[in-house]
Amino acid sequence: MVTVTASDSLGNGAAPAAIAVTVKPLAPTDFNGDGYSDLLWQNSSGQPAIWLMNGTSPIAKASVGGNPGPKWHFKATGDFNADGDADILLQKSSGGADIWEMQGTIVIGGGSLGNPGPDWHAVATGDFNGDGHADILWQNDSGEVVIWQMNGTNVIGSSSLGNPGPSWHAVGTGDFNADGHADILWQNDDGEVDIWKMNGTTIVASGSVGNPGPGWHVAGNSVLWTAASADLLWQSDVTATILFQNDDGTAAIWQTNGAAMTGGGSLGNPGPSWHLKATGDFYGNGSPDLVWQNDDGTAYVWETNGSSAIGGGSLGNPGPSWHIVGSGDFNDDGKSDILWQNDSGEAYIWELNGAMVIGGGSLGNPGPTWCAIGTGDFNHDGFADILWQNDSGEVYIWEMNRTNTIGGGAVANPDPSWHVMGVGDYNKDGRSDILFQNSSGAVDIWEMNGTSIIASTNLGNPGPTWHL
Repeated sequence: MVTVTASDSLGNGAAPAAIAVTVKPLAPTDFNGDGYSDLLWQNSSGQPAIWLMNGTSPIAKASVGGNPGPKWHFKATGDFNADGDADILLQKSSGGADIWEMQGTIVIGGGSLGNPGPDWHAVATGDFNGDGHADILWQNDSGEVVIWQMNGTNVIGSSSLGNPGPSWHAVGTGDFNADGHADILWQNDDGEVDIWKMNGTTIVASGSVGNPGPGWHVAGNSVLWTAASADLLWQSDVTATILFQNDDGTAAIWQTNGAAMTGGGSLGNPGPSWHLKATGDFYGNGSPDLVWQNDDGTAYVWETNGSSAIGGGSLGNPGPSWHIVGSGDFNDDGKSDILWQNDSGEAYIWELNGAMVIGGGSLGNPGPTWCAIGTGDFNHDGFADILWQNDSGEVYIWEMNRTNTIGGGAVANPDPSWHVMGVGDYNKDGRSDILFQNSSGAVDIWEMNGTSIIASTNLGNPGPTWHL
């Protein structure tokens, strides 16, 4: 699991544009077809590597195919030889393209696709002709678009789709009309969005989805981000939906059917002084809601139905020295609550019913050197617990029942170079575990039972220049 966050030293999230955070995988990550996600790395020197995973355990680690050098860039992946394993598409700065056909960490085939020239850019992959083999979408600096239909590393067909002009940019692919053929999503410099519905290299229909204006930029769609099938971090669906983000921070969703916009709308713009702090189900209706905090300290809940704010309200203002750390169900009522921490170190819980504070209380003050990192159910009792880390590196858990600390204790001190990166149930035992990364780059998971480490798995150290 990879968690992407953005915050400053006080835990303040980014401006409202943070709601547009979307996970875009570098590749489909099951390289050996065993059903487990694997990890694909690339060093700043250019060297790729794959870690084949079984849960949190690397079962194989290997550099892949030698080092093509820093001028080669991973552009996309797809199953080019239809063997069920992800393959890798590379393009050199000079324009040359290669495919590496993969089986696990072994390059079993592949080859050069030739060099269309440095003004041609591999934009995306997709199965345009429905033969089970990934094809390649190219666009020239002039605007011209070409599809290479592939069978392994053999170009079995190449067709120009024409030139919509250099102001039009192919921004991705997806099956927008559910016919089994990849289609193309475009955006113009003036903001207009268009979809070309494809059958192989034939444009069978095209149409404008609309023009939100030049300040709006396509940020993603639910087909492109197949790792999560998500438009937003908190929203999942199976339809092709386009997420826009304005330069001023406003977020909006367009739901599409083919080239027609069928729904969606603006999520609104609370202004640059408001920061998205957490998501949770605050109304207990199964829909994701948003919690914002203003620079002045005011907290606010937006109730959503996935694509629009349908309600909510102010939670009040505890003051600018209080910061929302996260959300969790501390009273086991099926509704999310909020964990706060003051600059002084004091922690506080607000138990919520929608936008109403119905209870809570102070948890005490461990001191300003302790930082509440997140929440999770470490003892599997249905109540959210709190994970802390000291500036010294020490890790501590408070096991909670509402605002009562009923247990917990020191876990261990891995030393201050180790940083808690996230909480998740990595071994599927119903208890939260802890993910660490060292300043050196090393990655480790602590599998937990309450405050006891029942297993510690070092995923290895690819070096400080390696980044997930």
